Amino acid sequence: MRRIAPSVLFVAIVEAAVLFAPVGAPTFADAREVSPSYSSPAKNPVSAQSFESTVEFRVADPSLKPIPGARVAIVGQSGEVLGTGLTNSVGMWKAKITVKPDPRFVSSGKLGTVTALVTATGFNEMLLFEVPVDQGQVQPVILNSIQTGQRNEPVAALGNIHRHAYMRLIDDYAQRIKLVRQPAIKGEQGYAPWDSKIR
Repeated sequence: MRRIAPSVLFVAIVEAAVLFAPVGAPTFADAREVSPSYSSPAKNPVSAQSFESTVEFRVADPSLKPIPGARVAIVGQSGEVLGTGLTNSVGMWKAKITVKPDPRFVSSGKLGTVTALVTATGFNEMLLFEVPVDQGQVQPVILNSIQTGQRNEPVAALGNIHRHAYMRLIDDYAQRIKLVRQPAIKGEQGYAPWDSKIR
């Protein structure tokens, strides 16, 4: 059975924490390069308005065998439990979730985020951060089975945010910071990553 290495997930979470840190928040950046000229966050007219959307959780083991009866608990941005339920015979649970739009994703329109705790008999826990709340969202969850004599512990991972949403987030913050783009990558349909240089 293939297990997800906690060290790999930890690196991904640290990288995401740096990426999603609010503008002006302390980071690992060299303090000499911090500039007070960052623009303020874009105004979002719907930021205070909650909306409801459905997220479908699909819970399976590493061989992709569905896990019926897995418990999914949804935690909101303020730490409140928004709901909980059990997966059906094919390992799915659909959750109707009411959230406020996440201001970091203002360029993606109405997109909220929550945390999900997933548990099941015979399996280690999974904690998913940044689960996107968007219409038609599917969130896969892989649980590792408990193995006697092995290292058993919860696993943390990031939610299944669509690549277009995080690319828009990167573009939004890169423009606020006034980064410049690197040359376009050949064969990548004009994609040009942002550079560390500032205009």
